[in-house]
Amino acid sequence: MEDGRQLAAATSDAGVFGLEFAGNGLRAVGTIDARFVLRPAGGGPAAERTISVPDRVYRSGAMALSPDGRWFAEADAGRPLSGEFDDVRVRVWDTETLTERAVFELGGVSISDLSFSADGTRLVAVSGDDHAADPADRAVLITWRVPEFAEPHRIPLGPSTLIEAAFTPDGDTLITAGDSGTIQLRDPDTGALRAEFGAHPASVRAFAVSPDGRTVATVTTTDPIVRLWSIPDRALVAQLRGHEGPLNDVEFSPDGTRLATGGSDTDVAVWPVTPDEAAAQVCANLADAGVADLADLGC
Repeated sequence: MEDGRQLAAATSDAGVFGLEFAGNGLRAVGTIDARFVLRPAGGGPAAERTISVPDRVYRSGAMALSPDGRWFAEADAGRPLSGEFDDVRVRVWDTETLTERAVFELGGVSISDLSFSADGTRLVAVSGDDHAADPADRAVLITWRVPEFAEPHRIPLGPSTLIEAAFTPDGDTLITAGDSGTIQLRDPDTGALRAEFGAHPASVRAFAVSPDGRTVATVTTTDPIVRLWSIPDRALVAQLRGHEGPLNDVEFSPDGTRLATGGSDTDVAVWPVTPDEAAAQVCANLADAGVADLADLGC
């Protein structure tokens, strides 16, 4: 898709809280009435299959498809009891048979993110428990090995709330971010902190890792700036400005040449992020603005 045209649309009587794509083109859409619609690549409405989970509540959008599309994981916000939510569960489904592969009851924690590693061998959940007796247990990473889905491995990470976690493409590093306003590089098995960098003016709302594993793009809860950070250098390399309000999400294209962002200003922006294309875009913007002597500026 080069011109931004809508290629397909789907409707739902309930609000959509999550959307995921797998490498094989499988798409999963989650709605707040506890339904998950799976549509294969190139398939129309007749090819859709639905997973229903009655009597559960979905608020966070925590859902994930494995890279090969075989496994679908989702986390609910529990069942409302006396105005509160408890018995949060993570479920894993076999997308070929639409049967539950595993169910994990996690108690009263909240799940803000789910993701599979790039090779599909691990599933990680970002959880939080504001009522934990030990502050060190307020932020916890929960990991499972795929496809065994044995008992989860819990890794306490301290008092700061985590919003998102993602593996680097080679699987050697787990990246986390959240209320601390920094980017953390961790051991994917133990959660041990290897490095921390990238001070932001507010909490990190979302981030994305480039397909080559060298760049992480971040957005915060308070400003409209997209920040690009070099993972090897632990340094800020670019700031993208153009939105008019705080951003909610950021994603790299599969080939790493584009970055898509969207937020409270209701705009979706697509940015060129390769050096040559970025330079060409800057020159085009200067020309549109009527700047003279572009050759002197390297254009």
